[in-house]
Amino acid sequence: MNIIASQASESNGKLGFWNGIYLNEKTEVFASGLIFGGQWRSGFKVANLGTSDAIVDIYFYNSAGTQINYIQRTIPAKASPYYDWYTYGYLPGGSATDGTARINSSNGVPINVVISQASENNGALDFYQGAEINGNQTAGLIYLKYNGVERSGFKIANPSQTSSITATIKFYNATGVLVNTITNTPIAARASPYFAWNSYTSEPEGSVTIDASGRISAVVSIASDTEAKLGIFKGIKQ
Repeated sequence: MNIIASQASESNGKLGFWNGIYLNEKTEVFASGLIFGGQWRSGFKVANLGTSDAIVDIYFYNSAGTQINYIQRTIPAKASPYYDWYTYGYLPGGSATDGTARINSSNGVPINVVISQASENNGALDFYQGAEINGNQTAGLIYLKYNGVERSGFKIANPSQTSSITATIKFYNATGVLVNTITNTPIAARASPYFAWNSYTSEPEGSVTIDASGRISAVVSIASDTEAKLGIFKGIKQ
């Protein structure tokens, strides 16, 4: 059985969801794409999937990979508290507009993390994670576009705690023609730089492949100024 969850609002604004990636099976999760900037705000829910309390350590990093905060929380079984980037990342980090978080269940109780991002401005926003092509060092991103009212980009996050990596990024138009290549892009440990589609190609839409020297988490954002708000994310298998 597979479950898809959805959330929508009739109010103006933007809303999107995506999942963190597991660093250790069921107990350690890396959350990327966290942000606070004016109308933009994000956070994540940590769900305790177990039958006893989870002792959870949460480390917050800015987009350069520097740790800016640490908290420890006890989460009861089946509970799912929310942690917003503004409170735990932006303020402690001295106005750190974006970054990542590492969530670790130190007593081995299984957890799951879902990240959300919203805007008070009109329009739509959604996210999806890159598909692994050859293991978790290579990602394929589809449906990137820019036409003024609709725009997209992606974050490449390095979940390693100690090692920097490099990435080769290839941009293709909608017919599959390679239109740009960026080689040896450095990404520091825990860093998560953003790449806007229209900064690297004038093509209205297309796709991207990322080939990195270490494990990565790639998340695509798609925004529109002309639609209502909707977010969709997958459930998890237990």
